[in-house]
Amino acid sequence: MTRTRRVRRALLTAAVAATLLGAELVAVPAASAAPSNVVPGAGSVVVGTDYFTNQWGAPMDFSGGLDLDLTPRRMVQNGSAWFDSGRLVLAGVGQAFLLRGDPGGLPTSAIRDPRSRPLDANRFSRMSFRMHSDRAAVGAIGYRRDCGGCTDGYAYFDIQRGWHTYDIDLKAQHDHETFQSVAHSGHGGSAWEGDISLVYLSPAFNEVAKPTLMLDDVSFYEPSSSLAVTLSGGSGNVELWYDTDNNQANDGDAANGAGETANRVGTFAAGSTVNLEAGVFRAGDTVRFYTVQGGSKSSLSSPVTVPAAGRPDPVVLSPSESGGTDWATEVRGDPWDMNQASDVWETANVAVSWSDSQLHAFGVGQRNDPVVVLNQSGRAIDATRYRKMAITISFDGPWGLEDAPGGGLVGRIVWTTHSGSVQQVSLPMVENVHRSTYIVDLMGTSMIDPAGTPDIRPWGSGVGTHIARLRFDPHEDPGGRSWHLDDVKLLRNESVDPTFDIHFADRQWAPGTKADFYADTDRSSSNGLGTLIAAGISVGQGTQTYRWDGHGVGPGSYFIHTVMVRGGIASVGTSTGRVDVGIADGGNPSIGTGAQPAAGPTQAQLIAFFTFILRTKFFCAVARFRGMRVVGSAPICNQLLGPWHRAPRRRRRR
Repeated sequence: MTRTRRVRRALLTAAVAATLLGAELVAVPAASAAPSNVVPGAGSVVVGTDYFTNQWGAPMDFSGGLDLDLTPRRMVQNGSAWFDSGRLVLAGVGQAFLLRGDPGGLPTSAIRDPRSRPLDANRFSRMSFRMHSDRAAVGAIGYRRDCGGCTDGYAYFDIQRGWHTYDIDLKAQHDHETFQSVAHSGHGGSAWEGDISLVYLSPAFNEVAKPTLMLDDVSFYEPSSSLAVTLSGGSGNVELWYDTDNNQANDGDAANGAGETANRVGTFAAGSTVNLEAGVFRAGDTVRFYTVQGGSKSSLSSPVTVPAAGRPDPVVLSPSESGGTDWATEVRGDPWDMNQASDVWETANVAVSWSDSQLHAFGVGQRNDPVVVLNQSGRAIDATRYRKMAITISFDGPWGLEDAPGGGLVGRIVWTTHSGSVQQVSLPMVENVHRSTYIVDLMGTSMIDPAGTPDIRPWGSGVGTHIARLRFDPHEDPGGRSWHLDDVKLLRNESVDPTFDIHFADRQWAPGTKADFYADTDRSSSNGLGTLIAAGISVGQGTQTYRWDGHGVGPGSYFIHTVMVRGGIASVGTSTGRVDVGIADGGNPSIGTGAQPAAGPTQAQLIAFFTFILRTKFFCAVARFRGMRVVGSAPICNQLLGPWHRAPRRRRRR
């Protein structure tokens, strides 16, 4: 197979370069008199919407060991990292990605690329995380905006010994955290704006030795409410603490660090009122405040509850990115499930085998260029309807992106238009080592690599209305690697035909919840919600259904937002996929504008044919060697071995 040359685009990886501006510690004035009593301004507080829960369906609390891929070099760049009893432990780590989207790569949910689930900086403007450190140090939260050549931004903070709940205003307006440098604002580089494509933690960035950290959770949240606490009485400065188990004895102290059930908020003037963002608390906790001065503790305040169901937690279950019918199943009549060799038209630069409903392969020839062409059984694909490619695959070997053995873990989708036979090459798709399903929307030009596609003809329109040839190039590792292709689907969006069931739920349900529904052409809720299609729908417990007939919108593909309201508190949830309304199919391919590939023999049939040829040649050769005239001169033997010119027989002398 002739391989179209591609200009590979380098995938950039993040690097931290931060310099402290001074290192003078902020002095705490000497204690005087008795500590202040704390008077909370309310008996409860509701935490804001969390990005991970809202966009990914679960908080980043490390409880299942799935919140961060600990494959070496994938998210943790150095040192050691592991999960321990629902916590993430980092030992000797200089940089750990919390979210990672590599510039120049296709964003997919399989790698938790935030570009596939927008981290809207204007909506999720604060960050909170609970962490234990074995010593005091400084740290930075680095981030990168999805804006091409923007420089990274940084939020600096002091790492406290022991346990601490960190709460950082990424807009640099109301930080709870201190930073050692009194001459520094605590922020540097690009502002926290637009969509964020990458976030990382850099502990002790100004030291060679790194602390050992234990993270309990991480949240980017939408500010919604705060709690005012008054430090009544006393004089001078006092330490403000809160306790979550109604027991001051196990709370620790400033010198040795806070215990697991406490948090040292900071040092404040006695008699002042402190406004605490709700993100510094954890849903489900009951907190009690007190102050410490000169080693003396005040009594605990009245309790403040943080209800788990304080706000709705909406999720739209359908339409989903993995929903819709599959082209190979619906049109070809046989899914590309890799159950047999006939699922594949041809391969290149690989040796393949089939077992356990997988295609297994390892590199031969040009090892950084494996090719799998899917068997379309002589049918062209209607790209106006079938637009999402879902690929399930796993790899052996290490993770890496560099153009060197052990790197190149990026795949590409390549297709040829039916009209004009124009080849299109996608941007590289960053992959995991472990088994993952990558879902890519092929519509539009944003996913096409302009360097590898001189004549861009987008999927689903114009020349790209029908597709004659579809293939997947699993990786670009020059050292070659083994891989296991499990399944390929080409999905259409779910559609209103003539109605569509929107499935939704409130994951923190309580009575009295109402929902409004909107149809929107993009997934962002910050730039408007689109068209209202239903209002005031009562929400019950568990999965609910709203049946929509497509009213209110014109032909197109729509995400669904739901705004749930309870007790005057509103939350927004958005579907992961689109639903089509009134989209016509592409019809039959135009005659004379492109040759639809003939069905031809499958790979299994070709193997059987060549096996037959080899065996026949062998038997023909044996027959001629033994002088078997009838068999050795048979037409098929003459075709395979050439005419048989037998030596004349010698007569016996008498």
